[in-house]
Order: sequence, then structure tokens, then C-alpha cells
Amino acid sequence: MGSAWLDPLQVIITQFKQPLTAAGFIILLLGGYTAYMSSIGANEVTVSALTKPISKIKSVYVLVPLVYLLGNALSLVIPSASNLAIILLATLYPILRKAGMSALTTGAVIATSATIVPTPLGSDNVAIAEELAKHASFAGLTVTDYVFKYHALISIPTQLVIAIVHYFWQKRMDKKAALQNQAGDDHEHVDAGKVEEITEDKLFKTVYATLPIFPIILLLGNYAVQLTTGKSIDISVEIATLVSFVLAIVCELIRHKGNKSVLEKTETFFKGMGGAVPIVALLVAASVLLRA
Repeated sequence: MGSAWLDPLQVIITQFKQPLTAAGFIILLLGGYTAYMSSIGANEVTVSALTKPISKIKSVYVLVPLVYLLGNALSLVIPSASNLAIILLATLYPILRKAGMSALTTGAVIATSATIVPTPLGSDNVAIAEELAKHASFAGLTVTDYVFKYHALISIPTQLVIAIVHYFWQKRMDKKAALQNQAGDDHEHVDAGKVEEITEDKLFKTVYATLPIFPIILLLGNYAVQLTTGKSIDISVEIATLVSFVLAIVCELIRHKGNKSVLEKTETFFKGMGGAVPIVALLVAASVLLRA
């Protein structure tokens, strides 16, 4: 714009436009979907269903390596680390917090997922395989060959070691945090046994417990079809979220016998999108600082 006063504002506007067409838009959609799941009670059903077996585990830290490995398994389908982290935050984070896992431990496990996963869908693996194929000793190397013949031999054992280290490290750090805060627990542990009991029928429990994680189920299903038949539909995280949203509305219409209030409640989705704007603002702030 040629103005020392207006140029910084133009940079901010430009940075807002970029994430809103990519990761920022995904954040808004998932923020809306999470809000809608809470409004129809689906999150509570999922928490109730998953915390029952979790409550039988004496140490919540046993879940740490399991969740880490689950996150890495999901990254086979969702190669974008940022997209996967957003989905795990929207689905697993509230469940693990209800189970008694500290916020820092939950965040650490989610943040370290999708780091060294042997997946042909990863853009980094594609780039490395392409570069290696330029050398005579790796002529004709495909990304699949690179991932399964070279990458996996190192990354899979490394993941198992990291999962074990996570268990001991997170336990140590939580104890350290507790010692630094004798007056109270900043992590706000929640007793899984105090989760409200869902009294609805089994069909309701089964369907509504699935809805919060249905976007993940769609992505996994699409990947399974691709492996078995070689054909797949291009399902992005955004499409999976919107399909799940429509399915949730249909379930609500059936549950409430076509009551118009069901459609009025969908406004929660868009309010949830608005509630996710601060997260997008953080992405923009980080981008502006990098350009400074």
C-alpha cells in the first residue's frame, strides 16, 4: 500500500485470509462441530462410554503410550500434523481430561503424534523419495518403497521407544508440577467415576457415542477401502466434518420425531465456529511475527 502506517495492517489482513482458506477453516469447522456435539449431548455419551473402561485402569499414565500410538496410527490417514492435532483436540482431549489426565500430559501426547510416521501420504516422505530417486543408487525409488523398505525400519521401533519414554516422562513432570503448586492442582483432575450416567437406551448410547469421532471413522474407512480395492473417494477433513454434522442432524430429527427445535439448535454449530476464531487469531499472530 506504500504507507508505513497502513502496510502493517495489510500484512495482518493478508495473513488472516491465508489460514481461513486452509488450516484456519478446518479449525472453525471442528470448533463448530464440537460445540454442536456438546449441545446435543453426544460428547457426554462418548465420555461416559469411554471413561467406564478407563476408570478400571489404576494409573491414567497407562493411557499415555496407548494414546500416543493411536495418534500415530491415525496419522497414516491424516498426514497433516496440524489437522490431526486439531481432530485429536476436538475428540480425545475432553475424554482424557475427564479420565484424570493432566492438561499438560494430554497436550504433550497429542503434540508429539504425527511426527515420524511411515506413511506414503506424508508430503515430507514424498519429497525425500523424489530427491533420493535422482541418485543412481536409488533410481526408480517410489515413495511407497521408501516408506516401507527404509523409513519404517527405523521409525516404528523409534515410536515404540517414545511411547515408553512418554509414560515415565509425563509421570515425572506431573509430579514435579504438583510439588511446585502445593496449594492446589492446576490440572483440575476429574474423577472418571463421577461422570454422569447416561440413562437412554443402548441404540442411543451406541449412535451418539460414535458421532463425536465419526469424522475420524470416515477418514479411516476411506483409507481401508483404498487399501483393499485401490479405489477411494477424496474425503478431506472438512468434508468428513460436514458429513458428520449432517448425520448428527438426521439423528436428532429421528430422536425428536421431526421437531423444528432440532434445526434451530444447529445455530450452535455456527456459534462454535465463532468461538474458534481466537485459535485462528493465534495462527495469524504467529505468521505476522515470522514475517516481521
